Amino acid sequence: MYSDKQKSPWPRIVFAILALFAVLFTGRILYQGGAEAGEESITAIREAVERGAKQCYVVEGIYP
Repeated sequence: MYSDKQKSPWPRIVFAILALFAVLFTGRILYQGGAEAGEESITAIREAVERGAKQCYVVEGIYP
């Protein structure tokens, strides 16, 4: 049952390297997706502010 033979560390090392690459790859994809979403959000906010300013001018006759 008991063995003095130690297992090779290579499978653990290979697994750790693959896990690291998977985490880095996933982070890279999320970062790129977040950057695109950020640009879209800025554009949407800018358009909403412009619409609000135009609506304020129509209702009150002056820009805010």
